[in-house]
Amino acid sequence: MNVAPTWNPGIGGQLRHSALLLRHGASLLQRALAVLLSGAFVVAAGLVLATLEPPQRAPVALVLTGIAVMVLWGVWVSRLVLLHSEARQARMPGVGRAIGGTLAVVTLGSVVLPSMLFAAVGMDPMLATAVLAVGACAGLIVALLPRIIYFALCFAPLLIGVIGALWTRWGPPLNFWTAWRPDATDVFWLVPPMLALAVWRWHSVTLQADRPDTSVWWQPAVASSPRALAGAGWFSGGAESQQLPDWMWPAGQTSGAGPARPVRAMRALLGTPFAPLSATQILVQLGVGAIALLYLLLQGLGEGGDPGVLVGGVIGGGGVLVVMYGQRLESMYRKSAGETDEFALLPGFGDPAAQRAQLLRAVLWSPSWACAIILAMLLAIGLLMGTGPQLLALMMMSGLGLVLLTAVGCIRPIAGQRLDGVRMLLLAGPVLLLALVTIAYALRAEGGGVVVLVLALLWVVVYAVGGGLLLSSVRRFRSRPHPFIQR
Repeated sequence: MNVAPTWNPGIGGQLRHSALLLRHGASLLQRALAVLLSGAFVVAAGLVLATLEPPQRAPVALVLTGIAVMVLWGVWVSRLVLLHSEARQARMPGVGRAIGGTLAVVTLGSVVLPSMLFAAVGMDPMLATAVLAVGACAGLIVALLPRIIYFALCFAPLLIGVIGALWTRWGPPLNFWTAWRPDATDVFWLVPPMLALAVWRWHSVTLQADRPDTSVWWQPAVASSPRALAGAGWFSGGAESQQLPDWMWPAGQTSGAGPARPVRAMRALLGTPFAPLSATQILVQLGVGAIALLYLLLQGLGEGGDPGVLVGGVIGGGGVLVVMYGQRLESMYRKSAGETDEFALLPGFGDPAAQRAQLLRAVLWSPSWACAIILAMLLAIGLLMGTGPQLLALMMMSGLGLVLLTAVGCIRPIAGQRLDGVRMLLLAGPVLLLALVTIAYALRAEGGGVVVLVLALLWVVVYAVGGGLLLSSVRRFRSRPHPFIQR
């Protein structure tokens, strides 16, 4: 019976192959970053061992070393999954086995040996091994989770805040945190699930390369800047998979846009945030806005509420409203490639007078709805806070000032007037500051007074200046020979 020979490289050969795989698995910058960051935590652990008192120094140093191991595995070692995936595609099982040996070598050097060192200074070796193993698994999990998870985590603070506020007001008291007394030995319970999750994600990523049409949002975070063998096109994703699903992203719709519906066609050409949305996209946007508004109301109203949260939320939304639309139009009309000049070549928009009317409607459609929402929010906040008529009118004056500023920001670019960052700052900065002061005063004051009169007069000045700028831009826009050509 013939037996296929097996190649045993020995310890020295395995170390050389491990070093080679680690070198080619990540770029020089990534390797340097991993070494510098993990080295900084190791140095910090050494300083702790040298300076702190004996009861505290070993646990603190162990935690710092665990963070160093997490950084090393997350930034550097996790990139071996890219090599493993490409080797599997290329039918090179030997590379996969070598990567397994490399992981064993790195585990020995980053988990087992440091545990022995901690045992030498009096730490429980099993506890040290568990902490460092959790750190290594955490680094792998962070690097191998799909990007959509991190996108969802952007909304986690908002959702946690809403749930916490609702539970604090109407939920039963929770005694979980007071009843649970965490102990150092609890880390042992983390090792099996984290190890299983890391192994599952590694296996999933290696199989994912067989699906070249996978959206980049479902690819692992480690594939954001791949540095491995050539040939794995799935890491960069196709052009059709670069965005989130349409219902999750306000990218706009082109359906129904054409010569028969010129305003909708222009909105589609202007792009986000002017582009028309589908019903599902509108519901998603309204849902996110409703959750944010609920959080602001829960944090700002009732006993112990802070009205400053409401003020900050409204002013933040107003600032985005003022800047977003104007800057989009400014970037389009100032492109050297002549993006808006090409609009003049499209059929179905009629003569220049009709084009001006249609462009104006397309530009003002989305901002009008956004401004209406801001005004409705201000009115609702004022009524819920029990604001008096004079102070409520003052709040609405600030909202109308933001609406006027938004209109100026939308008309100036299409009228051929500059609205770069400095001009936007000079235009929007004082108005937003005045709105902040006005709304904050209206929510905290009682009745009228001299301050109300002064703030009202300041808003009259804003209306006069903003109205003059708006009329000037409108006249300039109407006098242009062609609304799309910037000459």
